[in-house]
Amino acid sequence: MERGTPAEAALEEAHRTLALTSEERAGLEPLLEGIRRFIETLAHFRARSSIDRELCEERLGLDEHLEPTGFSASDVFFRGAWDLGFVLADGRVAIVDHKASRTKDLKWHAEQLRAYAIMALAHFPALRKVWPAIHFVASGEIVWGRPTNADEIRSSLRAWFISWINDAAARASAPDPQPVVSRFCDHCGYRPHCPAHTMEAAGERLVQISTGRAPLLR
Repeated sequence: MERGTPAEAALEEAHRTLALTSEERAGLEPLLEGIRRFIETLAHFRARSSIDRELCEERLGLDEHLEPTGFSASDVFFRGAWDLGFVLADGRVAIVDHKASRTKDLKWHAEQLRAYAIMALAHFPALRKVWPAIHFVASGEIVWGRPTNADEIRSSLRAWFISWINDAAARASAPDPQPVVSRFCDHCGYRPHCPAHTMEAAGERLVQISTGRAPLLR
């Protein structure tokens, strides 16, 4: 990584303030290289695009009628934050979400990107099209999703969103809700209370007792 760059300065600051070990520092190096590539790509995007407004960590909310409201408003029903957004002069809104992982298929983030499109139209009703993307920091790659025009958001995505929320609420309020085990479990704050996780942990403890070996950490 080139000395004197913002990425190098960020690494030095993290090392100074967080007292990073050599192993932790080595783990940050690939991420910072991805950030450097992203900064370069972003500069090219800005140079060739007519940008009316740039949004960073934009916190948005929707009320129960899917109308715009504040992120922390008393009537907020659904909320989200865009890592980076651009309102373009041609009526498009580009939304970029950062993921620390290496490049994956966008199908794993489809619901998130659809929800962002709905929020974009609510807060920017004059938009013509939403252009979503995921920036995979570890690889430095930006993967753009399919642009969605405003008519499609109104005619189909809003109906999908309501159905998605209702299905989730129905599963959560069922007398005997069943956990859905997926790759998202590792990031869930409710794992200590989840039946799937507690049964798995109990099984690992039994293995440890019967074999004298520590359970495999995932």
